[in-house]
Amino acid sequence: MLQARFDLKAADWNLEGGFFNTVCFLAQQSAEKALKSALYYSGASRTKLMTHSTVQLLAETGAFIPSAKSLMDDARELDLHYVPSRYPNGLPGGYPHSFYGEKAARTALALGCVA
Repeated sequence: MLQARFDLKAADWNLEGGFFNTVCFLAQQSAEKALKSALYYSGASRTKLMTHSTVQLLAETGAFIPSAKSLMDDARELDLHYVPSRYPNGLPGGYPHSFYGEKAARTALALGCVA
């Protein structure tokens, strides 16, 4: 959970610098790590933690925190940033920095604040 919080701080710093694609990735990472933290705490098996999908992690978390399932739309949005925010071949031409703007970054950051 501590790393999830640190990632949010890093996302804020990147927002100030205009690195909007990095903000989106760090927001996804923060949510992923917060969910993994909850699963670790619950005693989940290692195999349930071997994903980077916040959707999958949230589904597992929902087994012991039923209200977590209400965040599924947020998790779907965050997962969209896992690859394209970092890799040029994850986008239809161009590179991540040219595709991500402040609006997308602020939205992702708000969604990643589950930590």
